[in-house]
Amino acid sequence: MRLFLLAIFTAILLTSKASIAEFDAKVCGQILRSTENHIDCQLGFLTNPQEREELIKGSYGIIRHIACTIHLNIPKNQVANALFGAGKVTLSPHQIDCGIQTNGDPFKIGLTLAPWIQFDNDGVSDIRLNIGNVTGVPAFIGKLIVKYGNAPELQADAKDALNKFIANL
Repeated sequence: MRLFLLAIFTAILLTSKASIAEFDAKVCGQILRSTENHIDCQLGFLTNPQEREELIKGSYGIIRHIACTIHLNIPKNQVANALFGAGKVTLSPHQIDCGIQTNGDPFKIGLTLAPWIQFDNDGVSDIRLNIGNVTGVPAFIGKLIVKYGNAPELQADAKDALNKFIANL
């Protein structure tokens, strides 16, 4: 049954547009505005009610909710120098852990993210998420998740989201 759930989760992941629906930016807001050099905080993101409805429908009622966390530890001066100097920044790998709520047993999945971000005068001009090291699922599903996570469509979505985030700082 677990393998069946993982297969459905992968199919949904590969056929739906990813989003960060409920992104808890308030948690790191004070750190972003502080004079501290490091952004060091825990962020959470999860599916919103509309996405949960689509997730339930797309998985035939099996997958009900996805909630993820990531601990950010980013040197602000490295990002600021790239942002204001129209340069690039490569961030160290970060672990994302997600809980998948099903109509049966929940399960956990993890992956690493080591973004490379190129800035120009208009904000983020290019991004590579560099997703890898997927845990909690069979290797063949992990490879599909890495392939999806590093596909141009998701990179473009990440670029748009980051530019919106920067515009609202």
